[in-house]
Amino acid sequence: MIGMEDKFLEENLYLFIGNLILYLLSYFLQFYLGHTFNPEEFGLIGTLFTIIIVITLLIYSLQITITQYISKNKENKIINQIIKHSLIIGSFIGLIILIFSPIISTFLNIEKYLFFWIAIIILAVMQLVTLRGILQGIGDYKRLSFSYILEGVFKLILGILFTVLGFKINGIMGALLATYFTSFLIIYFSLKKENETSRPIKEIYATLPYNFSSLLFLQLLGSIDLILVRHFLTPLETGYYTAISTLGRVIPYLSLTIGLVLLSKSVNNPNKKVLIKSIFLLLIISIPIIIIFLIFPELVIKLSFGSEYLEASNYLGLFVIT
Repeated sequence: MIGMEDKFLEENLYLFIGNLILYLLSYFLQFYLGHTFNPEEFGLIGTLFTIIIVITLLIYSLQITITQYISKNKENKIINQIIKHSLIIGSFIGLIILIFSPIISTFLNIEKYLFFWIAIIILAVMQLVTLRGILQGIGDYKRLSFSYILEGVFKLILGILFTVLGFKINGIMGALLATYFTSFLIIYFSLKKENETSRPIKEIYATLPYNFSSLLFLQLLGSIDLILVRHFLTPLETGYYTAISTLGRVIPYLSLTIGLVLLSKSVNNPNKKVLIKSIFLLLIISIPIIIIFLIFPELVIKLSFGSEYLEASNYLGLFVIT
């Protein structure tokens, strides 16, 4: 019989593998785009990705809330009901994006039509995040890990395909939309239960603002830099910054998996040993990456994005530490 600590490690392993594959494939796509597009174009792509990532990570407040609700109530037969609510929330967020798109596009010097892409992509992300919250809440880490792998595979294949076909920025945005929507459909039909029930889920709305507020603060601290860089620096400098920013976020993204498992474990049974083990795992992940970036910054930049970005290598070590 698997003990609690062994089970914690096993579940972390599932999520770590799934997220590792997702992030590796996502970074392979970023590296491909860095080699394919010039620094100015790559800077624009990086800015668009940052906007989507910021909003997506804020949407994770919904995943966290659903996870808390499912874990607490042991309820996994309200999939359609939760998805309907996420559609409403996603549509509202998309509308807000479109309303403020003229102001944001002017501030960032980005064409307005790209925000239509962002609004639709976010709506698709909402549905996928909803299912992941359910999977995490019921403790189905194998299928949750599989959903991350699916996202990474589709993102890489479709991103390269649409770029090769010459669709440029529109191709990248279309690849993201197709990735999230296809991943959602596959997971949805694997998760759908015939004995669907209906029950009040007001508790989700009661806790959502708190999770959203905490993630909003963290994401503003972690992602506002690239937004400001796009506004104040030249397109070339934005491209350089996008390169080191992409590499510098490796550690936070990989360590996120530990926090996800810790959350579901601590909803009903807070445990100090699990917290200590999480911190230990975080150090194991972080320290080797920091050492490599500090000792071999030029090699990392050249292999990742090409010699056009070597000027950014002087700042890689400092960025990853901060």
